[in-house]
Amino acid sequence: MNLDLGPVIWERTHEFPVSDDFRGQREKFFLVRTTQFEVKPAFSKEDLAAEGITGARWWTLAEIRESRNERFAPRRLSLFLTHLLKDGPPHAPLDIGV
Repeated sequence: MNLDLGPVIWERTHEFPVSDDFRGQREKFFLVRTTQFEVKPAFSKEDLAAEGITGARWWTLAEIRESRNERFAPRRLSLFLTHLLKDGPPHAPLDIGV
């Protein structure tokens, strides 16, 4: 697999209090260019399910736009991807919220 790691394009802080020690996460989204490859998570299906992950696959922008039964993070992923594809990466990371 060949990856071209680009800049941080988006950032977000997602707060969801789980315990006194863990109240959420700060995320950075990188622009990564690669050829398509088979998605094979290193964790077991049980480990992924414990994190609320039910699958992993490649999505087209059209599939993301048309999806009604999936939850994407960030929630407005299709909008951000549309701008990224149209305008290229931002000059500085954008705060994309929840």
